[in-house]
Amino acid sequence: MTVESQQPGVTRYQEHSGKDRIALALYERDEGRSFESEITDPNLPFGGRWLIELMPETSGATLVRVREEGVVRAPFFRVLSKYVFGHDSTLKKYLADLAASFQSRAD
Repeated sequence: MTVESQQPGVTRYQEHSGKDRIALALYERDEGRSFESEITDPNLPFGGRWLIELMPETSGATLVRVREEGVVRAPFFRVLSKYVFGHDSTLKKYLADLAASFQSRAD
């Protein structure tokens, strides 16, 4: 990941995966509790945003709620995302990585 700019309430960055780069913006909606991560490159065959909420629980744990609002523009990629990758594969990987990061801290 490369951070391109930071201003109050918004961080613009690029995620790297192999040779691919995706430009994103992370908006802080409610300080420390609500965020929006949006793909900012309109030329990609997909786009959209994740709405992320952090909700403290009385047990001391934090519930993480993520809602994805995505679009797959190119028909070929629509077929791949439906039948090969799954529409929610990136979201599932993100949540698994997040959970693993906390498990490794507890060990």
